[in-house]
Amino acid sequence: LTETRKRSIGLAWRDVEAIRSGLPGVRSVSPKVEISPFQVYAANGSAKATLLGVGAGYERLVALELSEGRFLDSRDVAQHAQVAVLGAAVRRDLFAYQPALGEAVKVNDVWLEVVGILAPIGGEGDDFEGVALGPSATVIFIPVSTAERKFDRDPKASPFSEILVQMD
Repeated sequence: LTETRKRSIGLAWRDVEAIRSGLPGVRSVSPKVEISPFQVYAANGSAKATLLGVGAGYERLVALELSEGRFLDSRDVAQHAQVAVLGAAVRRDLFAYQPALGEAVKVNDVWLEVVGILAPIGGEGDDFEGVALGPSATVIFIPVSTAERKFDRDPKASPFSEILVQMD
């Protein structure tokens, strides 16, 4: 790993830009970085979650639907905004039946404002009262730039875990 790391930093912003500008027919590109937070709290509860830093348009690349609010946009990424979109199970664990939009969530030592809630979807994952919540139910989405700047990660790890590309 050390020898590999000396030769390549892994997937990084230069790769995102190379894909965006160098491949004909690219409609959308979104980097993704995964962080395993040690704590996720809100005023009314705590949750176990995976934190994903993603680019604007990620929700279209993986067909995520919102039940409330909005997804992350290019302004959030450009400004390293401390905003979050919660999966349905995370929303339930943190806020129960109380409103979540506009509320604060603390992930590790960083406060985030909830701007969106994902709709429950079928598939593997948690369920609530017989409704499948899907694999994204335990995820918190934040701007990729916020994940890079505000959350500690292994310095030997690649800046991004993957880059999603949508072609025409």
